[in-house]
Order: sequence, then structure tokens, then C-alpha cells
Amino acid sequence: MAKTVTEAESSEQLMTSANQNIGEIAEQNQHISDRSLEIAAAAEQQGSVADNIANDVDSVRSSSIQVMALVTTTAEEIERLSKQADVLEGLMKDLII
Repeated sequence: MAKTVTEAESSEQLMTSANQNIGEIAEQNQHISDRSLEIAAAAEQQGSVADNIANDVDSVRSSSIQVMALVTTTAEEIERLSKQADVLEGLMKDLII
């Protein structure tokens, strides 16, 4: 009978220890789950920021193309005005002579 009581007490201690270990495992599992949610939220936020950056880069590229077209047009107009100024200068020299 004493052996049975000893075995019962030993079994009780093992069960108590097992329950504590299961509780710790459940707590760690919850901690891992919480961290996974935080990581998922951060990844989603980074994806959103990356999309915004890509849109901004496209906008800058589009603006650069427009500015380049304006610079080209301006250069052509300056060249045209320079030729007209040369013609006008020639006409004025002819008037003076």
C-alpha cells in the first residue's frame, strides 16, 4: 500500500510538472503568435510604403519627361530667335551703310 501511495504521489508531481510545462508552452506559443501578427502588420505597412515610393518615382519620371520636352522646345525657340537676331543685325548694318 505504501508503494501505491508513493507512486500516486510521484504521478501527481509528474502531472503537476506536466501542467506547468504545458502552461509555459501555451504562453510561449501565444507570444510567438503575437510576434507573428506584428511582423505581418509591419510587412503590410512596408509594402504600402514601397507602393507609395514607386508611385512617387513614376510621378518624378513623368515630370522629368515634361521638363525635358519644355527644355527642348525652349532651346529650339532660342535658336530661332538667335537666327532672327542675326538677320535683324544684318538688315540694320545694311541700313547704316
